[in-house]
Amino acid sequence: MHISEGVLSPGIVIVGWLGVIPILAFSLKTIKSHQLPRIALFSSLFFVISFIHVPLGPTSAHLSLNGLLGLFLGIGVFPALFIALLFQALFFQYGGITVLGINTLIMGIPPYLSSLFLAQRLNSSRKAVTFVSALAIGSFSFLGSVILLSLITYLSNPKFYLFSGVLFITQVPMALVEGLITAFTVMFLKQTYPEALNLARHPY
Repeated sequence: MHISEGVLSPGIVIVGWLGVIPILAFSLKTIKSHQLPRIALFSSLFFVISFIHVPLGPTSAHLSLNGLLGLFLGIGVFPALFIALLFQALFFQYGGITVLGINTLIMGIPPYLSSLFLAQRLNSSRKAVTFVSALAIGSFSFLGSVILLSLITYLSNPKFYLFSGVLFITQVPMALVEGLITAFTVMFLKQTYPEALNLARHPY
């Protein structure tokens, strides 16, 4: 989901940069050197998985796996997304430079909040609780980004009300797919490499 250049009003573009700059500054201050490879890995994952996309008006639809990024990176999800979105804008004209700030917030806030409140439940001894929690993280992260995208496009230009509604409806099945991928990934790691989930519960 990339908002393209020229779609948003200048005010919202500025708000996006004013919001993302302090978050990036705080996250970069928090990140330790040994965590950089992990951030690079998940940034690359987002870059590759969202490379395959379907144009949808002024934006696009694709898998993002931002729930996994939020789960394993914590606050580091913001620089990971920022770098991936920057390269996509520079090399493939997905999104754009002026909207880089707002696109980072759209993709980063939902997974960060979802993981913040639900990651601890992955430690449950009950497989059903772990599965549902991971499913919720993946689905809510993606769906939250869709909601933010729809809301921002509408606030920028009320003429997008129809597009915003259609966007939300069409992305609900994708949110379920995101949730299932996240859930099966977590269950696989819990069985084969449970230590990896310690990173998810305590990314920093």
